[in-house]
Amino acid sequence: MGLARHRVTGQNMRQTPDPASTRVVKAVARSRGVDVTDLPPLHDVVDTEALDALFAPRLSGEPRPEGITVRFSYAGRDVVVRSESGVEVGPSDATCEPSATD
Repeated sequence: MGLARHRVTGQNMRQTPDPASTRVVKAVARSRGVDVTDLPPLHDVVDTEALDALFAPRLSGEPRPEGITVRFSYAGRDVVVRSESGVEVGPSDATCEPSATD
């Protein structure tokens, strides 16, 4: 049985100027109904520089390839960041392990 998920942000990661880490914090805050300042620092659970680099355009300006997915738990939520569909936030899954694939 899978988790009930909802996409908090529907934009492709290539269609926004916000770095991935900012989008994650905003999405989790929105899903919890709190202000971003009420959340713990994201860098306590994931390397935010690495997360941003994974989804930022290359130095040449070309986009990263599709198919990049990072999953982790943050502030009581299960977060999935996908290059092609943005940030998805769902209920925390106790079996969620940090991972990155591309």
